[in-house]
Amino acid sequence: AKGVFISVDIDVVDPGIAPGTGTPEPGGLGSRELLDTIRRLAKALNVLGADVVEVSPPYDGPGEQTAYLANRIVLELLNGASLRERLDDAPLPVDEVRRVGSELLNALQVAHEAGVIHRDVKPENIMLDDFGG
Repeated sequence: AKGVFISVDIDVVDPGIAPGTGTPEPGGLGSRELLDTIRRLAKALNVLGADVVEVSPPYDGPGEQTAYLANRIVLELLNGASLRERLDDAPLPVDEVRRVGSELLNALQVAHEAGVIHRDVKPENIMLDDFGG
């Protein structure tokens, strides 16, 4: 299957919104403009892979807004739907609840073992691929 790889350089965003980059570019895009563009690309193209570059935590603000924007960009580029979207369509069958729950717990265990701290595990932030998991 043909597709594209999208690389998003975070310094395209105005540093007043995303200061956490090593190469700030004043007059850049707003976060809404960038996310709208990313959503349109993700819907129109077969995205096979993506990255977000130039995020520099030492330069980020106390609210970590650059890191949060980078996270949102990645979520928008993922194929599939959020668990919230699936639940809004219809309740999940019991076997799917078990499978998704098991995969989620495994992912959280891997994150914890790597020292990753998550702060917002909720259906809106759990992405299901086209196969449901």
